[in-house]
Amino acid sequence: MDNPDEALARFAAQQPGAALGDVLGASGRSLQPISRAGQEAATNLLDKATRGLLTGDMDRARRFADRACRLAYDRHEESHPAATVAHMQFFDLVVDTLEDCEPGDTLWLQAAAMAAADADERGRSEVRDVLEAISRDYHLTRREHAAVRAAVVDLPVLTSAWELRFGPAEHDAFVETVLSMLRVTIGYLAALGALEGVGS
Repeated sequence: MDNPDEALARFAAQQPGAALGDVLGASGRSLQPISRAGQEAATNLLDKATRGLLTGDMDRARRFADRACRLAYDRHEESHPAATVAHMQFFDLVVDTLEDCEPGDTLWLQAAAMAAADADERGRSEVRDVLEAISRDYHLTRREHAAVRAAVVDLPVLTSAWELRFGPAEHDAFVETVLSMLRVTIGYLAALGALEGVGS
């Protein structure tokens, strides 16, 4: 199993934006270039912030997360690019893991539970958002649906990060929110490595 840095780099390289809204409807079509530019900029900056977290360089992590959070609000997506990208990176990672699992293999869910256990309140809420979305939108067995319900029962319910609206006075809180979301992705990758190491 790759270490978290290598796994994250490979995952990011496979995400050219397809999960972030490449297929856009006719309404707001003129905003497509702005949306894509914002998402690409946020992806680049948050990748650098994540590497800061992975190496323990919090100044670097906060500096690049700060820049990502200063990008313009995306009126087409009705969310901020930094929040959207941070959420979708985690969501796509969990879904990719689910789809790689054999029937009955709950590795994807075990890793989510482990990531939540080490996360702060925002990160734990992010895990809940992603698991509930998967349970709602993906074909799971009854046992898997029950396992998801059990996994999220004690996780906090907060407003989804991409629905939050941060004013200038709340910028620091926005940065911390995005960093929490990045930490969950790192925690998930670390959990996968630990679980797959046990199973090998």
